[in-house]
Amino acid sequence: MTVALAPAAEAIRQHGAEEGTRNTSLFKLVCQLRDQGMPAADAETEADEWARKNGLTQREAVSVVKSVYARPAREPWRPASKYQLQGLTIMRHEMPVPPMPQSVGETPVEKFLATCFELGEHINICRSIHDGDRERPDGAGENRTREEWIELFKDGGLEKWQGNAVGVYCSINPNNGKGRKAEHITRWRHCLVEFDESTLDEQWAFLKKAGLPTSCIIRSGGRSLHGWVTVDAQSEVEFRDRVDFIYKHIAHAKPDAANKDPGRLSRLPGAVRKATGQKQELVECGAPTLTYLQWKEWTVYGDIPEALSWDKLLDFRDEADETTLLGKRWICKGGSALWVGSSGLGKSVLCLQAAITWAIGRSFFGITPTGDGLRSLIIQAENDEGDVAEAVQGVIRSMSLSDKELQMVKENVIIVRDCTSTGATFVDRARRLVEKHRPHLTWADPLLAFIGGDLSSQETASGFLRNMLNPLALSAGFAWMLIHHTPKPTRDGTGYTGHDKAYSGFGSSELTNWARAVVTLAPAGQDEEGTDIYRLEVSKRGKRSGLQQLHRAGEICATKAAVHPFVFLRHSDHGLAWVEAGQPAKKKPGPEAMMVNFGKYKDYPCGRKALEQWISKTVNCSGSTAYRMVDKALEDGTILKQDNGTYLLGDNANEPF
Repeated sequence: MTVALAPAAEAIRQHGAEEGTRNTSLFKLVCQLRDQGMPAADAETEADEWARKNGLTQREAVSVVKSVYARPAREPWRPASKYQLQGLTIMRHEMPVPPMPQSVGETPVEKFLATCFELGEHINICRSIHDGDRERPDGAGENRTREEWIELFKDGGLEKWQGNAVGVYCSINPNNGKGRKAEHITRWRHCLVEFDESTLDEQWAFLKKAGLPTSCIIRSGGRSLHGWVTVDAQSEVEFRDRVDFIYKHIAHAKPDAANKDPGRLSRLPGAVRKATGQKQELVECGAPTLTYLQWKEWTVYGDIPEALSWDKLLDFRDEADETTLLGKRWICKGGSALWVGSSGLGKSVLCLQAAITWAIGRSFFGITPTGDGLRSLIIQAENDEGDVAEAVQGVIRSMSLSDKELQMVKENVIIVRDCTSTGATFVDRARRLVEKHRPHLTWADPLLAFIGGDLSSQETASGFLRNMLNPLALSAGFAWMLIHHTPKPTRDGTGYTGHDKAYSGFGSSELTNWARAVVTLAPAGQDEEGTDIYRLEVSKRGKRSGLQQLHRAGEICATKAAVHPFVFLRHSDHGLAWVEAGQPAKKKPGPEAMMVNFGKYKDYPCGRKALEQWISKTVNCSGSTAYRMVDKALEDGTILKQDNGTYLLGDNANEPF
């Protein structure tokens, strides 16, 4: 049995390992074989072969296999989907392939006939005989209706009908009751796809990766699979055109081109192939999820999005939008919000408090959830269980929850810790968590712990946000809530203001451009009693959020003149939590600015030292301050420096400095 391995494990399998790493490499390889579903006996054979090639003994190989298989298997590796142009079609490569079933179960022939043919249709079924070292149909076969065949094959009837025949064939399309040739066909429903130059597992992978709309897949009892592909052509000409497209699409897998005939025979499930002693098994059977035309469109155009409907656009009403999660369509399913603040302010507690508040359907400082409550999945990397416990207890204590509300919190807020996965590994783990817990909001705290690359790089940011996070949120119907740090403060104390606050997070501007909403938390000073006050502001799509001060409306905490909605908050006096606060006290006026009018200096041209001494004496400042004032005057053109090192009065000399 062969299994697909992750690139690193495949490299070990193909290229071996250097001395000193051989035992470790073999252990890693066997772990991967186990995780991918290889039986222990097969793994032992492969490990023994690898060991002999790389200088280890059989005993060492067997010991590694026993050790690895004594432990439970981990989640199997699955390759990502990739698209590649091949001819005029887009091939989808490396898609995850489900394992091939052994059989559909009992009464396979009845299930097969009922699925692949319709009421009253005539079907040609034929016994087979030996012809030298080959097997061929024994004459023209028999034509009966679907119901007649089903009745005939009940209760062991198929085995009796087969008798001593070496096998049994079945035509892939219904006929007029007179034969199975092309001229007898009444419905061009199926074409047959068969491979002879690859293993059964490889053939199964070919069929699944191509996404062909198969009605059934039959194990021939030998070395091939038979795929009945639904084409539903209206004429023989259309049938041959569709079959040609299918065969060109899978040409890389080398299908048997002799099977393009609409009257082709396939193996009948349930019969025994005497040459091999194996049953002709029905391994998959059911109506395809795609029609031929849908499959062809998907194949040719890949995953291009459909055009929006003008009727839906004109009839849309935002108050009736079922995708809304928070505010007035502020955050919707598939959306995203970026929560930005400097390290140590309490962003994690703030976001935990938001998740708990929305879990019971309450408003979080004016931001109201839809429905009775939203379920949050919080994936965090920085806080251990004790840190989380302190935050949870502080928030719940400050909210005075009822027993019913506390139970809602337990059901609607799921907190996990992941401090090991990044990039695609993180997204895959998040996908499985989302499938298990079905959240409305998924929080990643902090973003830098999970991105697995340079966030300053637009390529890295776009790849992670748009190519990894977006597809997961859109397909699962939740919104991402990413918690992020600001960069180090600048030396001159300047920062982002107004609309630029949305870009205050560290990294590429792509981060803010991607996010549907940006929430910032920043110090805002102190109140009259010296308590630290913070400003929570929605700096992107803020008016849709509903953010407002709930219990201090008389204070100017969120005025109409503000660029974005904001509220003032402070830390609770009773544990880790955030509570409303009044506006911070106004800053006391600082010292008057030093003003120097360089036009009053009488000794131009002059040297720098003389100019600095005059400034120091005029405004009573230190020499270092005078030095900086000369630099500033040079920068804005108040004074000009000549080639000989002396200074002249510039164009802006009449403006006080």
